[in-house]
Amino acid sequence: MKSYKFTIHASPSHAVGDIVMQHITQTLHREDITGTIDQVKSKIQEVKEKLLKERNYDKNMGFSIYAQFWGGQRKPNGYDTIKRQLSANYINRA
Repeated sequence: MKSYKFTIHASPSHAVGDIVMQHITQTLHREDITGTIDQVKSKIQEVKEKLLKERNYDKNMGFSIYAQFWGGQRKPNGYDTIKRQLSANYINRA
């Protein structure tokens, strides 16, 4: 598989009903990564698990993670559907 450049960014977020609001100007985790789509998906899961272990989140608070595709690269086939797999949300509903 071909490698691509991404920036993984995690920021705080909160829920208003069913809507997740991201605080994109704040950073919990930021990392540049070059790898295949599957490697980026795995790295996002690692970051999610790390953030869950390191912090406690108040009710309706949490974080959002996404992988931003660097410009100047040819996008892989089906990238628009892959984009959803390159993000994750966690909101504490307890």
